Amino acid sequence: MRKITGLLIMCLVTLAIAGPNNDAKLYIDFSVNSEAIDSMGSCAAESTIVTAVRITGAVKLFSYQFYINYDTSSLQFVSGKVGNGNFLEENGGNCFFMAKRSIHDSTRILVGNSLVGSEEDKCVSDSGLLGLFTFKHKKDDTTQLSIDSVELIDCGDTPDSDILCFSGTILPSNDEPVTHHPARRHRSPILSVANGSVNVEFAGKTDYVLTVVNTIGKKLYSNKGYSDRIRFDGHDVGLAPRASSLVVVRICYSGSELVVPLIR
Repeated sequence: MRKITGLLIMCLVTLAIAGPNNDAKLYIDFSVNSEAIDSMGSCAAESTIVTAVRITGAVKLFSYQFYINYDTSSLQFVSGKVGNGNFLEENGGNCFFMAKRSIHDSTRILVGNSLVGSEEDKCVSDSGLLGLFTFKHKKDDTTQLSIDSVELIDCGDTPDSDILCFSGTILPSNDEPVTHHPARRHRSPILSVANGSVNVEFAGKTDYVLTVVNTIGKKLYSNKGYSDRIRFDGHDVGLAPRASSLVVVRICYSGSELVVPLIR
């Protein structure tokens, strides 16, 4: 009977540790200017890329801390800032933000932010931006960013650290030469994705390069042309379908790029 009682006490203590932010989630997001979260970005060698870290499911959040992990052979950390739309300032509070390389491990960036003061009505809930981080891509390879060691503290000073985090992938940018036709002004292309195919419609004919890579950056297919529309279907070009096979379709056109994850 003593053993059962001891076990029940241990369970109750474990349950008590979980605070209101236990169900929150953190994401690496390359869709910096959009509410839609995109875990994949692309960047040419010797160029910079900006990624956001976002949170969903926050409850009366007062402060946060986490680490971003990156491969120093592929990426160089340039800077971190809270950015416009600071989540912790949504209710009119003031914050103290920091982002710096760990003194113990150069592959980790320590990020922290906290409200100044103790007014509970300044704490924030729901979803928002936790920071913007700039990296230099040293070479054309595929590399990842991940988050760990998260601590979220609510206005009641309750910490939560068992937080689900989602990593992000940086893909190499396409560097194939393109024969340019006279420049034309185009509206944004119309993109549709359905039944494992990608369709893009431009306002007029334009140069493009279409490349398909897998999640480790290996090129599976490439095509370039001059047209007012593009249609890609893996079946048509001999990419045999496999269960849960993710590829990334990249379309470069008129100095811009579309990056479309596609399950085939």
